[in-house]
Amino acid sequence: MLFVQLGKLETAVVDHFVNAVATVSEVRGVFLVSGRADLIVHVVVRDMQHLKEIISEHFNRDAAVLRVETSVVFDRRQQSTMPIVPAKRSQARF
Repeated sequence: MLFVQLGKLETAVVDHFVNAVATVSEVRGVFLVSGRADLIVHVVVRDMQHLKEIISEHFNRDAAVLRVETSVVFDRRQQSTMPIVPAKRSQARF
C-alpha cells in the first residue's frame, strides 16, 4: 500500500493524478481518503526493487505529489463471506 499526500487538492489536479495512476499495471486500486494521506494506492509488486521503481517512475516525478509512504503486507487473513447485519428497528412510536 502506498499512502500519498498531494501538494494541491484542486479537483482537476486530483482527478488527473488519480486517472493517471489508475492506468499503471501494478495498481489494483486508488482510494481518495480523508486523514493524513490524500490517497491510498494498492499496488502489487515482485519485490522491494520493483516497489522502488514504481514509486520513482509514477509518483515521485509527479509535481502534484508531496509525499509517498509505504506499508508492506507481510501476511494476511481474509474473511470469505460478508456477515449479515440486521437492520436497526425504528424506535418511533405512533
